[in-house]
Amino acid sequence: MERLFSAVIKEIDKSHTLSAIRRGLIMVIPILMLGSVAQILQNIPIKAYQNVLHQLLDGAFLQMLVFIYDAAFGMLSVYIAFSITNCYLSSRGMSINYVFVGSLTTVASFFAVSGVSMDKISSGALSTKGTFSAIFCAIIVSKLYVLIINNVKLPFRLYADGVDLEFNDAIIAMIPLISITMLFSMFNYFVCQIFQTESFQDFYIQIVNAIFIGRGSSFVNGFMYIVLSLLLCFFGIYGSDVLELASEHIFRSRLATNFINHSDVATQKSKAILSKEFLNVFVMLGGYGTAFCLLISIIIFSRRNINKNLTRICAAPMIFNFNDLLAFGFPIIFNIYLLPPFLVVPAMAYCVSYFAMYFDLVPMITKEVSPTVPIFISGYMATGSIRGMILQLIILLTGVLIYLPFVRAYDESKNRNEAERMEELTNILKKAEEEKAEIEVLRIPGTPGALAKCLSADLESAIDHEEIELHYQLQYDNEYNCIGAETLMRYIHPIHGFIYPPLVVKIADEAKILSKLERYLFVQAAKDYRKVKCVAGKPYKISVNVTISTILEKDFIDFLRQLKGDYDIADREMCIEITEQMAIKSDEKFEEALGAVKELGYMIAIDDFSMGSTSIKYLQNNQFDMVKLDGSIVKGMMNNERSKEIILSIVHLAKSLDFKVLAEYVETEDQIEELMKIGCNYYQGYFFSKAVKVNDFLAVIKAEKEGKSKLKAEFEKKNAMKNSL
Repeated sequence: MERLFSAVIKEIDKSHTLSAIRRGLIMVIPILMLGSVAQILQNIPIKAYQNVLHQLLDGAFLQMLVFIYDAAFGMLSVYIAFSITNCYLSSRGMSINYVFVGSLTTVASFFAVSGVSMDKISSGALSTKGTFSAIFCAIIVSKLYVLIINNVKLPFRLYADGVDLEFNDAIIAMIPLISITMLFSMFNYFVCQIFQTESFQDFYIQIVNAIFIGRGSSFVNGFMYIVLSLLLCFFGIYGSDVLELASEHIFRSRLATNFINHSDVATQKSKAILSKEFLNVFVMLGGYGTAFCLLISIIIFSRRNINKNLTRICAAPMIFNFNDLLAFGFPIIFNIYLLPPFLVVPAMAYCVSYFAMYFDLVPMITKEVSPTVPIFISGYMATGSIRGMILQLIILLTGVLIYLPFVRAYDESKNRNEAERMEELTNILKKAEEEKAEIEVLRIPGTPGALAKCLSADLESAIDHEEIELHYQLQYDNEYNCIGAETLMRYIHPIHGFIYPPLVVKIADEAKILSKLERYLFVQAAKDYRKVKCVAGKPYKISVNVTISTILEKDFIDFLRQLKGDYDIADREMCIEITEQMAIKSDEKFEEALGAVKELGYMIAIDDFSMGSTSIKYLQNNQFDMVKLDGSIVKGMMNNERSKEIILSIVHLAKSLDFKVLAEYVETEDQIEELMKIGCNYYQGYFFSKAVKVNDFLAVIKAEKEGKSKLKAEFEKKNAMKNSL
């Protein structure tokens, strides 16, 4: 079952249609929150507050809240139609001009099927009642629009001064706009004529509500209403508004009857259990889907930090029974994992509440309660008894337990899917690196590009909150003494885990925060090195990688100067590494910048060196203090004589030009012996140590200082055996 759910979720993500509906609904969240806040402020159930609200500015502030609410929810279907079309057309690669006109085409078509005319607007036609028509029009119009645009070619181009491209796009877009709007108008006309209704929207609302008309205010009818309204909500349609006629029929307020019969045992059976208060107070706790249960289940049981962060935003509006942010943000909409509890928990709440009142375990509802009154307060106000609060608590706890396994399953599914997405993005970059192809990861279409954009925002936040760590690849000499370490960036994302470091650098570069990232890494390295010197009592060399663009920044030299002063870094204790590929792209300004860096007392190393002609030029100019051999040469030296010859040539060059040579990717003792024979006396690799955190680095230094280094002991033991032979 879980595999089926996961497959369905993936298909939704891949489907342009379903993905556009989901993303379009998400994009109207700001409007929903605006309207929700306005309604909450209007209905806070405190008498003193209401008095102030009605008197403030002679009621002008209250009227402003009404205007805001009407602007948000009174036109919600229009926003949804526009938003979904925008998302769909953008996903199909349409230009911004075509996307805009296409969205207007959907709005015009939506007006056509909603009974909107110059002299009248159907009641609620553009509000939450019209969400089905909005979604229906958005998808059908979008598909027709793409089909027409892709097959329409003007035999000539029209020009207008300054806006020729926009003018031509507008002319082309007129064809689908006119034809599609006329098609929907004709469709609405025939529906009105055949079924004698005011509009297509009124027709489908009547059809859906007809299921309940004439069936009475019964337990079964109420149960069917709960299930159907929630199914509509699951697909992004405001079920309670679409089924408003049915709701008025089933849950019409009969509180006066309950109040009169409150103490009359003889008339118990005449009591009306079902009412709008019953629905709001005991069934839809926190909003449709009894969402308060989901909220608490996420807070307690979800292992994903992103979900917990979402609950912090959602909690406040949900106290007042608005759950749109959770519904679209988590999401509940189109989330097949949450469909079972989304239906079962409200059905459970309905049954438990109904029979609790039927058997007099909880008093009948006798008082009108605003839908925005928070849980427990509403339970007491509606029933006038603490038993109403206890009933809400029982529903809440039971609902949390029902949601629990589904929240866990969804967590695991998202973790798997996100791991696959991250692997896809990483593989795209690795392939480009292998092929030495230029690529912009933030411009990759589809899911990988969207993920890269999310990571760029997360990365900047991680820098600001110091969530990026440094690990250290220790470096040793030919007597197995630790001489320093190279800093290696490690970004552990709260959702995606370890992020491939070159991907982090690439995203930072494209997001224009690479300099910020590299300066942050310098500061972290300086902080850690201060600890190293404190433990060691002697200098070491700490290497930090940096790109040419950062080195060439005007204030970078000032930054390095201040870094030395702030963290008491002596000359030649910190080394700046650049790759050979970067050096090849350099120019005279870069040479000047390197000279300024050296004057400050920093060492300079060239990484991944393989005898490139440009790099040799810089070696001849005495720009570099150390050369780090390309890992592929070191790895291949045991089976390739040419690799040995290259290393030997570099070592001879080092002796004549006075720079050191360090071999990376040293993994075996045989490699070390061969490198020693050649004359390469500095090493870095898994033979000595994997990349470690600063505390492990400190432990190594402390062990050396106390004469307890295992590596040093092994070296001395082998050396003694050689001497004895």
